[in-house]
Amino acid sequence: MNTATSTDLLLHGIPADVQRGAARAAERAGFTLSELVRQFLARVSAEGVEALDYSDEEPNEETLQAMRELEREMDDLPSYGSYEEAMQAVGLAEPHGC
Repeated sequence: MNTATSTDLLLHGIPADVQRGAARAAERAGFTLSELVRQFLARVSAEGVEALDYSDEEPNEETLQAMRELEREMDDLPSYGSYEEAMQAVGLAEPHGC
């Protein structure tokens, strides 16, 4: 007897940690994972893949802070005029003329 549900079949191949995280998020919102999957599929069915466009979302403060930190770190990195110059700086190339 096959006891797999349609949700089990749909989630086949999705890592268990992703499933658990989604199930917890669904529960916090008052849904089961099955209901969340159904709503997601219904939205994509009605709106197409455009329903998945998150490009207009603003990053939260934590993300903005991480972006600023990365920019500061990038400012401290050396820059090189060429690939060869960068390889020489890390010891992976011979200087010209040797």
